[in-house]
Amino acid sequence: MFIHGAKAAVGLRITGLMAGLALAAGLVGCSNDDGGEAAGPTPTPSPTSSSPVSTPSPTVATSKPPTKVTKKVGSGISGFANAAADPNAVKAGKVPATGQALLDLQTMLAEYEEYGWTVHGKVKVVSQRVISMNDQEAVVRACLDDSGITIRDKSGAKVERNAGGRSLNILTLHREGKTWVVAETKLPAIPTARPPASLEPTPLAQGGRA
Repeated sequence: MFIHGAKAAVGLRITGLMAGLALAAGLVGCSNDDGGEAAGPTPTPSPTSSSPVSTPSPTVATSKPPTKVTKKVGSGISGFANAAADPNAVKAGKVPATGQALLDLQTMLAEYEEYGWTVHGKVKVVSQRVISMNDQEAVVRACLDDSGITIRDKSGAKVERNAGGRSLNILTLHREGKTWVVAETKLPAIPTARPPASLEPTPLAQGGRA
């Protein structure tokens, strides 16, 4: 589904992290189960006599279950999701982001600065699971909740924005030293907002990436 109209397209332009994707609402929402592992520690259930036990065939190789999200990977996701609240750190590249993800974040906040907008509140990591992982790269499926985010203008008034809530995100992280940083995100992790009516739509709003 493509989003039509100047305001909607400018919203995509501002968000940046959406990577130009216009997604059906049914694909965006998520729950604890969608993301996989809860963001906080959860107890491991003990097997019971009623639990089915499967015995793999000796001739068939079984695949390993998704890798548990480590503390450092989870820290990178949370830090990236909340980076918009600290524009100076984003400008300086002192956030857990690199490559296209960092560029998109810097572009988004440059436009927020032009409009006089600031981001307040926190994005909550509802649940997360590693889809694939090696020593240098991790692909994580995470459910993020941005309903606690408020965008304000120079006067302190709230800026009208798209409805916040939970969204399913696929994030690619790279290892940099002892930390993990987000290199790519395929679904929105940062809330969108509408620009002041006095601002003209950007070229992207009239037919850029889709």
